[in-house]
Amino acid sequence: MMFFVSKINTWNSVNHKGVEVQEWLGSFAHHLLPNELSKDALIETIRVKLQDFDRKHPRTIPLVMSKVHIDTKTPLYFSIYPKGHSDKPVASFYIHKVVGEYRFNEVNYPRLEKGGMK
Repeated sequence: MMFFVSKINTWNSVNHKGVEVQEWLGSFAHHLLPNELSKDALIETIRVKLQDFDRKHPRTIPLVMSKVHIDTKTPLYFSIYPKGHSDKPVASFYIHKVVGEYRFNEVNYPRLEKGGMK
């Protein structure tokens, strides 16, 4: 099963750590995750990188990443915010399941004639 990252939302950040997190996380926008392992690896990579940002900026409140998953039909929603301050998000993003794939096939296309459609 494939997944993709979408809707990376960011808010005005009050410190350099927040800006760095937003820029780094933005690099994953609209990326395709080819399997469950890749999805889990991305989530773990983000958790580890948040810890790195916390070590780099020790005088700031540590960041937390929470996951909301209602059921199998809805996308995974992740929110990153300072510990104890869920009302002050730094960034959020979704991971969607790919429900299908469309490929053009000339053989099955109904009105295709030589030179284009007519």
